[in-house]
Amino acid sequence: MSEIETVVKFFLNIFRLQTEFVERQNAKCDFQAVADDILTDQVFEFRAECAGKWKTRRMSIRQLGESVESKSTCFKVTYDNVLVVKIPPRTFPSFEVYLKYIQTEKAIATRLSPDVVCLSPAISGILKKIPQIHQIKKHLLETEEDYIRLLLHDPSLQSYLKVGNRLAFFMDLSRYVFLNQILDSMHKKRLRVPEAIYKNRDALFDLDAFETIYGTKHDDIFFQINRLYGNYQKSLDRAVNYTEGLLSIPDYLRTEWFLDGLTGQSPDIASAGYSTDTAKNIESVLSSTINKGEGAITRYKKLVNAYVMQKIFENNRSTMAALIVNTLELISRLKDKAVSVRDLKPDNIFVATNFDGADHILGNPSGYALGLIDLETAISFQASQPNAFEQPLMAGTPSFMTPSQLFANPVLTKLFGNNTSRVLYMQDWYATVGIIFNIVTGHHLFYRTAKLIPEVIRLKKKNAQQPMEVFKKISWNFWQTAASEMAEKIKAHRNRLENLQVNLTPRIRKTIGAEAIEENAILFEILHQMVYSQKFFPNSCESLINTTAESIRSHRLKFEKQKAVSKHSSKQQAGIIFFLKSLETLKMQITRTRALVNLPKKPVTAAELMNILFYRAFYAMYNPTWSERGLPITED
Repeated sequence: MSEIETVVKFFLNIFRLQTEFVERQNAKCDFQAVADDILTDQVFEFRAECAGKWKTRRMSIRQLGESVESKSTCFKVTYDNVLVVKIPPRTFPSFEVYLKYIQTEKAIATRLSPDVVCLSPAISGILKKIPQIHQIKKHLLETEEDYIRLLLHDPSLQSYLKVGNRLAFFMDLSRYVFLNQILDSMHKKRLRVPEAIYKNRDALFDLDAFETIYGTKHDDIFFQINRLYGNYQKSLDRAVNYTEGLLSIPDYLRTEWFLDGLTGQSPDIASAGYSTDTAKNIESVLSSTINKGEGAITRYKKLVNAYVMQKIFENNRSTMAALIVNTLELISRLKDKAVSVRDLKPDNIFVATNFDGADHILGNPSGYALGLIDLETAISFQASQPNAFEQPLMAGTPSFMTPSQLFANPVLTKLFGNNTSRVLYMQDWYATVGIIFNIVTGHHLFYRTAKLIPEVIRLKKKNAQQPMEVFKKISWNFWQTAASEMAEKIKAHRNRLENLQVNLTPRIRKTIGAEAIEENAILFEILHQMVYSQKFFPNSCESLINTTAESIRSHRLKFEKQKAVSKHSSKQQAGIIFFLKSLETLKMQITRTRALVNLPKKPVTAAELMNILFYRAFYAMYNPTWSERGLPITED
């Protein structure tokens, strides 16, 4: 049984209990799916029968985010009100342990309040839906504590909180909307490409209209589609001549069927009054036309897709900028409150206002804030010493996480010392890079990088006695992959990412500036480690520390020329070149970081923001002395 079906049966049982309470007799219940679309919620209809009388109602459900082995799976459920149901990966040993998990999340939520609105689990909301419980204790159930005392006193009632065989968590989402829902709605290309083809049908037969919509550089596509349509018309004419009783086919139907073929739809020929044999002949003509014109149609759809993406960008420019600003405000407030979510993603973020579908409010960042749900992996790093931090759940979502989220606090403390707290909140900064990309493009950023996470887990288990060495070993490959993937994706979506201007708030500028000051101190420390640990130039350490990046580059190029003309290049030559390259990059980064201390009060592009956030996380979590390969790819 799938987890969705398990949740549906949980609410079916609530429906049964509610029906039996009203009817005062047992009910027979079943359910069936009535709507199932990957872009919308799944809808189920419940039916209950009591003494020949039938009652029905509906619920909807949708999984939030991807399933992660060591984390709870979350579902958005609409049943009377909107709820989030969170199913843990394993059963709790006791109800008391279950309550402790709830209290931990509430403590984080309380710490963040009122700066960040958080929804934490509660048992009262779901138990209020079960009338039999209120019949037992009619006047004594008012607060959350009342319900907890009742379930501790009568453990049999705890079964009402079990989805399948596991105690689950429930949160009231009220009228809030998730960030991922907003992004799905904004970027739903799958529906918009066919819509654009139908809407701009005249452009297929009018060159001026085609050029007005798609530009003058793609006229060859217009003529290819036009020829294809002409051949289709001729083939239909032949079908008319050879089909008994078929006199003609109206032009509007010919065009409608052709558009259906272009968009991959099945034309409803029979509804136009044609016989089964005639419909088969017409379908054969259309199918043959589409197959022969596959190349031209593919090019046309790509052109329409680019047009649709550009329209989405233009129509939602202010919304995208505002969502980015409020995401940056969110991570700034988290840092100020000494909290790291450690699984930040669009599925865990909601618009903290009664949204009601009023899209216009999303373009004004000061008109709303972003809130958080699911603090399962969160940690407070308020303690003065990293050794005093509580151990959070070591998990995350691969597309939005770094390897540091898979290692225990003592390992991180040995690797990063007093900078461990910075590593923790930089996990959220790394995730925000992916969120910004998702907001602007509708796509995941770290798709290739996410595939490295299972390998990190495998190596960690295989070398359980050497976690620090594992961390150092996997770090270079992870950050090399992440940096190169980000550079590739920014280049591929440059038109949007470099043209979206974001006005940063004073709080965001202050946060970035403070990070730059702290990072520069760390980079200088790394610079000294790198120089004094190398054996290539033991008598020139002070000189290497004080010289410029340009001077280092000049020396590197000389060694590269020597290596190129040498018949037998040595391992030492390669090591020197790697060292100088890393040193040069590090000095350049120190210069860039210094420039962030006082960001100019002008708009910053989405691409620039992605780089700013990514490289703060990178330099917080990677030490170039861990690998002889030097620094992974960094900013140009």
